[in-house]
Amino acid sequence: MPLVKKNAIGNRAGAAGKGKSPATGKPLVKDAPGEQRAAPIVKKAMSQTAAERIGAATHELASGVAEAAGSAEELRRSLDQIAAAAEEAARSSDASLGAINSLSRSFGEARDRAIGARTRTEATQSALTDAARAIESTIASVNANSQRQIAATETISKLREQATNVGEISRGVADVADQTTLLALNAAIEAARAGEGGRGFAVVADQVRLLAEDSEQRSRGVQELAARIGADVQQIVDKIRVSASLGADEAAAAAAISRDLADIRGLLSSLLTTSDEVLRSAEQVSSATKEAQLGAQSIAGAAEEQAAAAAQAQRSVQQQSTALEQSHKAVETLAELAAALGAGRRENSSIEQMSAAAEELSATIQELSAASGEIRTAISQISRGADAQASATHQASAAMKQIETISQRIRNNAQSAVAEVESARARFEHNRVAVGKLKAGVATAFDQTTHIIAQFDPLEDSAGRIDRIIDAITLVAMQTTMLAVTGSVEAARAGEAGGGFSVVSTDIRALARTSSANAERVKDLIGAIRRQISASRREVETIASALESEIDRNRALDSVLAEIAALMVRVMEEIIETSKFAGAALNEAAKVLDGTVQVAAAAQETSNAVGQAAIAADQQAQGAEDLAAAIEDVASLADVLQAETA
Repeated sequence: MPLVKKNAIGNRAGAAGKGKSPATGKPLVKDAPGEQRAAPIVKKAMSQTAAERIGAATHELASGVAEAAGSAEELRRSLDQIAAAAEEAARSSDASLGAINSLSRSFGEARDRAIGARTRTEATQSALTDAARAIESTIASVNANSQRQIAATETISKLREQATNVGEISRGVADVADQTTLLALNAAIEAARAGEGGRGFAVVADQVRLLAEDSEQRSRGVQELAARIGADVQQIVDKIRVSASLGADEAAAAAAISRDLADIRGLLSSLLTTSDEVLRSAEQVSSATKEAQLGAQSIAGAAEEQAAAAAQAQRSVQQQSTALEQSHKAVETLAELAAALGAGRRENSSIEQMSAAAEELSATIQELSAASGEIRTAISQISRGADAQASATHQASAAMKQIETISQRIRNNAQSAVAEVESARARFEHNRVAVGKLKAGVATAFDQTTHIIAQFDPLEDSAGRIDRIIDAITLVAMQTTMLAVTGSVEAARAGEAGGGFSVVSTDIRALARTSSANAERVKDLIGAIRRQISASRREVETIASALESEIDRNRALDSVLAEIAALMVRVMEEIIETSKFAGAALNEAAKVLDGTVQVAAAAQETSNAVGQAAIAADQQAQGAEDLAAAIEDVASLADVLQAETA
């Protein structure tokens, strides 16, 4: 409530004491001669007027003291409000500091996760490159083996032609044996006709027949073995062709894998960009966090200063309240003395008490005025603190908004990156299945090739048996030739009767030479077949060895692919963690912003209370000046009365 008003006491004192000394109340000029007789009456009237003026001044003092007490109460309420606002600002700043520290930790975790994601992404890209190279090598190896297998089928197919030739020649041997058998029968008939002279030739003819039948039987066996070789060769060729076709198909199906892995590697490059952005943002957030921390610390410091200033001002207000209570008592004493003077009881002791009360009241008002100065100083300090809080709040808010923007961007990018990694993982797993099929095809081809190698054993066995049979046929041809010679000898012994024997012997010898020549041809073919079988076996064994080596490389590829799968899972986990911690930082930033809003509200409340307190303090100071002037008037009037009484 305003205490500024005109000093009515001083105005009345000025009017009533015109021409009098303010200290003694005596006239400043001499009275006219005619006025000396009226001095007692005038003196009485003047005393009466002084008493009335003292009463009026005392009333004004009482009113002023009451108003001062009201202003003090208003100051107390404003200061209580300021203290509460300072406490609220301190709590909010403490909470903000906690949230900022938590935000810093969350973003630190996001940065660490981003670093981990970057490291693992680079490792994944490197592993993908290695896997692509290994797969390309496998594809090239499978294709090379397929070509080698196809070439091997062409070589092995020649065995079938050679076996066919063996069969044809063996058939010729059988035909010769059949002709030899017919000749032997004819010779036996001629020997029977010759009677006793053809008996020896009959024995020869019978032996030739037996050898011819043996040769024919053996040649049939060679034909069967040659046919078996042809069938076995065909099976081998068919199996090799199937294996080659399977490998070629798997290689063709896997041809796009390396390109797809390169695409996946390119997709992962965006993760490096996201990680780099997180690392760059971490620096920005670190700077913004420091600004926010400085702002929160400034707010806390300003709140502490405000609280201290408010406490000092509250103590000053308490001193004012005590002084005002003393002033109230002094005013009551003055009022009683003024009432006594108004009733005509003018005693020196009363006037002296009045002077003493005025002096005491003056000292109290001086104390009130000094406390008011302290309050105004404290209010000024509080006002500066409120301004500092407003500036720090703006600083912290700007920093938190920047962090909010960064955190939201990082979380959004991380969520997009998670989707990209999931897509890359799906494509990788699809390619991993394709690689698995390729590896399974290589393993199957190896198993088939191993079985094919085992099938060369029957071929070699058949060729060996043919070789042995041909040796036997050659021996039979030799024996037949010897028998033919013996038959020629017997024909010569028979004389004219042996003429037919001689012709038959010559024919048998010719057939034996033919049979022997065919046997030699078969033996040569069998030798070539056996060499071809060995060469083909070695070729297939080389293919099997290459496939086995490829299987070993595929085991290493399995390890690389498993590592890539684990790395991609870990990368996705790191990115999810990055998103989570960025979200946590976003929530903490929101808390800090809420705290700055509360601090801003408290600062505004403090500013409003400071304004009210400043007005009350100014009014109180002006009222103290008015009270001091009134007290000075009372003291002057008391001096006048004391001088008159003397």
